[in-house]
Amino acid sequence: MQEIDGFQVFDKELVFEDWFKVYKQKAIQPTGKEFTYCYGEQKDGVIILALTAKQEVVMIKEFRMPFKKTLTQLPCGIIEEGESPKEAAARELQEETGYKAKKIVRLTSMYPTAGMLKFTSNLFFASELEFVGQNLEEEENIEVILIPLAEFEQMVKEGYLEGGMMLAYYISKDKELF
Repeated sequence: MQEIDGFQVFDKELVFEDWFKVYKQKAIQPTGKEFTYCYGEQKDGVIILALTAKQEVVMIKEFRMPFKKTLTQLPCGIIEEGESPKEAAARELQEETGYKAKKIVRLTSMYPTAGMLKFTSNLFFASELEFVGQNLEEEENIEVILIPLAEFEQMVKEGYLEGGMMLAYYISKDKELF
């Protein structure tokens, strides 16, 4: 048994393992109440807000199985073993969009699904882009779209974009990266 912030945590059981893991674990609250909690764990990831010289935001359209629909998102992906978050951002940007960035700036890190998934998302801003061609993984089918910055800003204001995309925009703007 391990005590963390007044919680006694014990009996961690792996119930599923593939490209992510699912655990079931027991704990006792500081009040004495015992409970069982299920959560996932996966490799950390990156989200990249990339801006072309023409002031266009590089976005992707990709079918997302959990939602059973195609979503418009910023390029994103998993940090591979031995990679730094910045290296993963550069690799994912090039693989998914075909753009290589001369300048990549770390914005922040966040826990986008802290209640159910142990996962850190690292946000980056990329600029000084050169198109070198996509290098998609076998299961990926990604369409690249370029959205004028003014239109992207309107999408943020209207709530069309959420989570990491919105946070990446506001931090990049605050740091005067565009």
